[in-house]
Amino acid sequence: MDKLKGVKAIVQINKRGFLLTAAVAVFAAFFSACGGPAANTGPGGDPNETAAKVNGKIITMQEVDRAVKAQSQGQESKLSPLELAGARLQVLQTLVEQEVMFQKAEKEGSVPSEDDITAEINKQKTASGKTTDQIEKSMKEQGMTEAALRDQVKKVDRDPKAR
Repeated sequence: MDKLKGVKAIVQINKRGFLLTAAVAVFAAFFSACGGPAANTGPGGDPNETAAKVNGKIITMQEVDRAVKAQSQGQESKLSPLELAGARLQVLQTLVEQEVMFQKAEKEGSVPSEDDITAEINKQKTASGKTTDQIEKSMKEQGMTEAALRDQVKKVDRDPKAR
């Protein structure tokens, strides 16, 4: 009987060691995949890395990070790695949904015209109450180009006739 108690103790110790090792491995994999240093697209990272593909249209990490930066109003560096990963996933989901809806709108022929896009951008700029210099500075801080802004408005502005 005493020998069995020793065997059980060894098995329990080994089981705990295995569980601890597995927990550390899961945590390390989660950390590196969800916002750890390896997942950041900052200096040295590839901003053109594919985050998702929607019917052949690639959504890059640069687009995701730009949206996270805009959403967090430039404060993304203050987010913990877990919060940053959550923000990226949420933004990625939104970008995928926008792309799906945009592709549907393209098929239905209800994509806004370039004039509609320009009008909406001008409307947003006027409503912001900022000067042209302030708007350009804000866009630069968010990593937003005029082309990216036009693309965003095109994909979000679903009903140009409603204006």
